[in-house]
Amino acid sequence: MKIEDDDIILKIKKGNINSFELLFEKYQYLVRSRVMKIIGNDPYVDDMIQDIFYKIFKNIGKFNSEKSRFSTWISTISHNATIDHLKKQHMKIFSSDTFFSDENSLEVPDVDDPESTFIDKEEHKFLVFCMTKLPKKYFEVLELRYMQDKSYSEISRILCIPMGTVMTRIFRAKKAIVKIAKEEM
Repeated sequence: MKIEDDDIILKIKKGNINSFELLFEKYQYLVRSRVMKIIGNDPYVDDMIQDIFYKIFKNIGKFNSEKSRFSTWISTISHNATIDHLKKQHMKIFSSDTFFSDENSLEVPDVDDPESTFIDKEEHKFLVFCMTKLPKKYFEVLELRYMQDKSYSEISRILCIPMGTVMTRIFRAKKAIVKIAKEEM
């Protein structure tokens, strides 16, 4: 973490709320990218960003620079708030036939039709909602593989687990997510 972040955070903790604008300017794109990576270009993105920065402001007194970097802390808050948003929305899928036709596939067909594109976006939101119900070890491999486009070897290196374990977790996660999706419909 840069010294200027420490100085700004200290000023905010001492009551100088105007300093928070500096953090907002610096980190708004990080928060936006984190939110949009999960839910895409949702109409609620700007509202969520505002809510996330409110949470950051409200909880800045709890931030400890010895435990994590400020950007990591903000990224975690952004991720959790976005997942909470999806849980509150209880997104429902319009058509499950294209998405879950193959229980081992998480791919959505690429179609240029606007209605199909809308349905694809809703299916993506529903998938992410279902993913939030998975155990952490399954959620993280699916997020890395399908949302961050990481290879099996990259996932293995990031999570410090053997590649065979990565493959097994992805397989089991896909099976579990299909079961969750069927229960939610």
